Amino acid sequence: MNERYEDRGRLYEETLKKIRGVIGCRVVMNSSGEIEEIHILAEDVRPAKRLLRDVESALMAGHGVSFDRRKVSIAMVSQEKVTSPARVRLTKTEMIAEDRVYRVKVTLVLGSNEMTGEAWEEKSERGWIKVAVRACLEALSLLISRQARISLVDAHVVRMKDRDVALVALWCTIGSEEHLLTGSCPVGTDEREAAIRATLDA
Repeated sequence: MNERYEDRGRLYEETLKKIRGVIGCRVVMNSSGEIEEIHILAEDVRPAKRLLRDVESALMAGHGVSFDRRKVSIAMVSQEKVTSPARVRLTKTEMIAEDRVYRVKVTLVLGSNEMTGEAWEEKSERGWIKVAVRACLEALSLLISRQARISLVDAHVVRMKDRDVALVALWCTIGSEEHLLTGSCPVGTDEREAAIRATLDA
């Protein structure tokens, strides 16, 4: 992608981060210099529709940019989190790039139990991130299958000041109750492992 377009996307991100309630965001530009995707992670202090209007207004007022609302995904952070007294530990990851797919294996330990989850995803710009999270969730479901059902809402890496941070949003269902969980982890040498650790942080 044109470096100028990437810089433009970062400018848009800085504008969106100033909106009240926004924790992090990622703007994906296409090869024509237009907005392809906007991902917002925000506190659940206001309705998503109101936040979407603020996103539109901020980009139009600050940069004269309009976009299709369908290109925006918003994950709202619940103030309540489901926690467990036992801590799940990541012990092993295996990343495999095949001809057309990414394949990831994640091994987790909870107490004396060890489980390995595996997932695959067709190759794409964010394929590694999503498949890493899904493999982690597969292992997690084997460990806590009787306690909760957890599914992926969204996962991506955003730039916050001078650091890349992996952000993950999950739906957790316990009985008839549903909770939106979020986790984050600074990216070190591997954004895929950071996404896995962000999943465990949720």
